[in-house]
Amino acid sequence: MAAISGLADVDAVSISLARAATGTLATQVASLGVLIAIFMNTLVKVFITWSIGGKALAQWCGSILLGSLVLSFGIIWLTR
Repeated sequence: MAAISGLADVDAVSISLARAATGTLATQVASLGVLIAIFMNTLVKVFITWSIGGKALAQWCGSILLGSLVLSFGIIWLTR
């Protein structure tokens, strides 16, 4: 569900998972769900960048966005 929601917007799934994490949902599960939504949203943004700006711009933007995602997954992995 996070992956499908992330295609359009990350805010709604982030708020929903944050609220669920204060209840019965584990914080790590909520964090992973948010990162999955962010990953899917990032793919959409790279595709839009590629369609409008071409391959070179998409590679440049994609590498920066991928680096931030890798760091985010690393931080979650280290804090578990």
